[in-house]
Amino acid sequence: MSLMKWVEKKTKRFTAWDFAILKVGLIAFGMVLGAYLTSFVKQYVWIFVALWVVAWVYLWIRIFKK
Repeated sequence: MSLMKWVEKKTKRFTAWDFAILKVGLIAFGMVLGAYLTSFVKQYVWIFVALWVVAWVYLWIRIFKK
């Protein structure tokens, strides 16, 4: 079984609240990681911004595409 199939099987029962909790946890993890790696993050801030924009554009296209 591939990783993606396993993840899809496990998250099929998730509610919107479950995904919200997951996102809050990931954001908190990212903040802690960013706090410890500040010089690295500052050095490559525009790369991180570009990755964030690409990810959000992709998600918005997936959400609103018919």
